[in-house]
Amino acid sequence: MKKLFSWISAAFGFAMFLMAVWVIRQQLHGHTVHQIFAAAGTVPTSRLLLALGLTALCYLMLTGYDLLAVYRLSQRPRWRSIILNSFICHALSINVGFSSLMGGSIRCHFYLRKGVNAVDIIHIVTFCLVTFWLGFLALGGAIFLFEPPPVPAFIHLPFATLQPLGMLLFLALAAYLFWILVRRRPIVIRGWVIPVIPAHITLAQIIVSASEWILGAAVLYTLFPSHGHQMYIHLLSFYFLAQISGLASQVPSGLGVFESILLAFAPPGVDPSRILASLLLYRLIFNLLPLSVAGILLFIREVRYRRAMVG
Repeated sequence: MKKLFSWISAAFGFAMFLMAVWVIRQQLHGHTVHQIFAAAGTVPTSRLLLALGLTALCYLMLTGYDLLAVYRLSQRPRWRSIILNSFICHALSINVGFSSLMGGSIRCHFYLRKGVNAVDIIHIVTFCLVTFWLGFLALGGAIFLFEPPPVPAFIHLPFATLQPLGMLLFLALAAYLFWILVRRRPIVIRGWVIPVIPAHITLAQIIVSASEWILGAAVLYTLFPSHGHQMYIHLLSFYFLAQISGLASQVPSGLGVFESILLAFAPPGVDPSRILASLLLYRLIFNLLPLSVAGILLFIREVRYRRAMVG
């Protein structure tokens, strides 16, 4: 059954990737690679530096997942090592793919070395996963309810906007909040423990996770061609939808899928080559650069650890 599911998941991801390539090709019909690179060269240096700063702030915010997770542990690793490991986890899981599996395995490896017991490690990994979905429910509910992106005609859904989805996300968040307020025992599902988390910690989880999405969209916004004072709110809704589509496809970093959604929802009158140029710069700054830094840090850490073990 697991093998069948993995085949279906792979086929679904491949189909989404092919559809994304088709959408990108249709949107860029008549535009050349030279035009795309030329458009990328017109982005001011000040915007590139701002995008770098926002990227650093976004990844720093992501370390809040682990900082909150170990907040109540009796034996805590040093904060500096937690921040470093959390950055490596997120940079690899976001940009390589299979985020839950990748992030969970790196976290387990790190905390085992720090002497954290298995039960606490399960709580940390579960906490980080719940943090992600809390931010997804809160921000997704707000976006789809109050600033819903229109449903493209080719999808053929029975509703014109994604407001019903926003209501469902808010209901799911409300159900979770009600559960943590009235329940005093954790839920155990096939050995996976979902602990009861205090309300103030839950609020911090929502803020950290939602801020990640908001800052990520701000990075892209600084690189996008200007198109009105309300563009950021619209871009945030498209960015959120594109990121979720990329995650659902299981394509590493949502490559192609992310770009196709943003191209498909681009405001009329904006040159598609300029949009793709902004997306290429976004990939370099937000994805490739942190991934490279995380890979170097992970390599250095492993070398030092093995030397310490040998010594």
